[in-house]
Amino acid sequence: MDRRASGQGAAFGDRDGDGDVDLALSEYGPLLLYDNDGTGVFAEIGASVGVAGERFWTGLTWADSDGDGDLDLYACAYVNYNEDPALRSTASQQYDTAIPASLNPSTFAPQANALWRNDGDRFTDVAVVAGVDNPAGRSLSATFADFDEDGQLDLYVANDLSDNVLYHNAGGTFADVSHAAWVADYRGAMGLAAGDWDNDGDEDLFITHWIAQENALFSNMSGDFREAGVAGQLRFMDTADQFGLGQIALDYVGWGTAFMDYDADGRLDLLVANGSTFEDSESPDQLVPMRDLLFWNGGVPQGFYEVGEVSGDAMRQATVSRGLAVADYDGDGDTDAFINVNGGNGLLLRHEGHEQHWLTVAAQADERIHWLGTRIRIVAGAHSWVRQAGTGSSYLSQNALGEEYFGLGESGLADTVEVSWPDGTRRHWLNVGADRRLQVSRSGPLPSQARQPEPPGKKPRLSRRQTLDFWRIYQQATRLRVAGDIVGALAHYDSALALDPDHGDALYHSGGATFELGDFASAERRWQRLLSVDSSNARAHVQLGLLYSCGRQGAPYNLNKARKALHRALSLNRAETGPQVRLGEIALLQQDWETAGKHLDAARRTNERSISGHYLVGYLHWRAGRGSAAEAALQEAIFAAAGGRKEVSGSAEGQTKLGAVPLQRGYVGLLEPLWRPALEDFGSVSAAGLQVEYADFEQAMDSLRTQRAAREQLRDGDE
Repeated sequence: MDRRASGQGAAFGDRDGDGDVDLALSEYGPLLLYDNDGTGVFAEIGASVGVAGERFWTGLTWADSDGDGDLDLYACAYVNYNEDPALRSTASQQYDTAIPASLNPSTFAPQANALWRNDGDRFTDVAVVAGVDNPAGRSLSATFADFDEDGQLDLYVANDLSDNVLYHNAGGTFADVSHAAWVADYRGAMGLAAGDWDNDGDEDLFITHWIAQENALFSNMSGDFREAGVAGQLRFMDTADQFGLGQIALDYVGWGTAFMDYDADGRLDLLVANGSTFEDSESPDQLVPMRDLLFWNGGVPQGFYEVGEVSGDAMRQATVSRGLAVADYDGDGDTDAFINVNGGNGLLLRHEGHEQHWLTVAAQADERIHWLGTRIRIVAGAHSWVRQAGTGSSYLSQNALGEEYFGLGESGLADTVEVSWPDGTRRHWLNVGADRRLQVSRSGPLPSQARQPEPPGKKPRLSRRQTLDFWRIYQQATRLRVAGDIVGALAHYDSALALDPDHGDALYHSGGATFELGDFASAERRWQRLLSVDSSNARAHVQLGLLYSCGRQGAPYNLNKARKALHRALSLNRAETGPQVRLGEIALLQQDWETAGKHLDAARRTNERSISGHYLVGYLHWRAGRGSAAEAALQEAIFAAAGGRKEVSGSAEGQTKLGAVPLQRGYVGLLEPLWRPALEDFGSVSAAGLQVEYADFEQAMDSLRTQRAAREQLRDGDE
């Protein structure tokens, strides 16, 4: 899976029905299909099973489009792009900005999409035969859903500067009903969300667009026509302006999007990822960042309200967002989100909980192949909800696979859970307790329906008043921390912890504050408390590793403990650069050159912006007599330090642009004070300059090694 290319989209699906998920990847070039051998090891098999052809592939979606019991793959293709230098000098003026023709999709001819029918051991592209190749569309996203509830999966395709297309499924072949259904929308469509936002029992569509085009909310009117006695009419109406989703989007470029009931009140809310395609006038090598939007659904007729500004620091920051996917990744009963950021680190938005009841309905692993398009209906008291499994493709993304989340509001019991599979199988569960995951199967015994007991020792829920107080105090603590008022921030974190002593983020950041203030014993206690709550919290292990290797007076210096904590952090998150660099620095102090090289090389591979990694690898080359390699590595470090690349840790902890103040004396590298000031004055590397730089660094490191050895002797004597 180690592949570097112009990647686009990804979608998991059990293509061979063996109970594990395989992976399709789209690129500007080939389309790849990876087979899962059941142990999590993947092998690329696309060409050998018929999935081949080079295009500008974009969004991917799996579905049983022909109803034969296996998953087919629909792949969107964009434009016939060609790199013509002349196009860069030709531009059009759009919204007071010059857009080069090379970046304008209308400059290039559209490419046709593909539908690979699953024939068991091979795939066959039947897009033309099935009528879904959409040759005039510049397609970015597509989703299958049964929009008219006739038992067959229809297909909606979002196109950029081309008419969107709705294909009605007539039993494996499709008819273009876009204009008749009032959804042949000619705008710059990017992302798709599908769901029953108004709880009227049918699937609606939400579509993100380019700047100044508003987003679209196509409310499905099929149920209204049925109630009026007009059967078979598949119609939609764009109600975005009516329900608060239209004009608010005029200043944004929308991409990934998903319906999600983030407050579990039984109404589907909306999350939208935004990010400009325009250059930042102050930094032409950067794109203009935008704030992502979170819309709370007040129901009909109130509509949607944008609440991102009051939903945490992550929702207030501006980024150049693109892909978006939602899932309850930590299994705690609320919906989290991941947002892909153009040119930056992705954002994992962890939901901090709610006070409502919920139920997740999930397919058994060996039946996920039959799950897409399954209809789930839940009745609780006077309320009922309907979901279609697996609909909505966001933008080059995929939401939680094999499960659907329902917010039940104040209902602690689901009177009925009805699951209808695409093959006609229908099963019922009665009196299902809330706040649990209900795993369902087309056959076999019904699972236990009783509400799962609270685990022993689980802390009681906060009251609504306490929850509101906690978040008010916590958010004020965060604002103070970002502003640099560490003392004030710590006081507020402690007040928040008095309400919720086990809150992970409060423990983490309060530990950082006490570290910054020199109270190392308190920092250690808080991070250890965090690990007692969540032993797999990688960032707590990282902080303890930094603490135990910190050279400040009074710190609990212990390199053995530091190594243990940092290795544990790496076992939990291999993508984190910080622990690799710190382990490399510790090895350098202990003159273990081989171990140092292993960790520092790993840091460079994981993060090409690791200034420390480049500099210290250069030192290892220098002391081994590899002058050319040392020069190249040092030049990389100089380039990064000068701003060519900005060093960011794998998790971006401590980066001020992400709303956090770094621990000024804790986050710097163990050896960084010895070399960083001189590095920033470098221009280009010469042989003489290389010799002076690394000789001075080695002398400073020898001195530091002597000081640290003396500290270890004192510690050993005290013990």
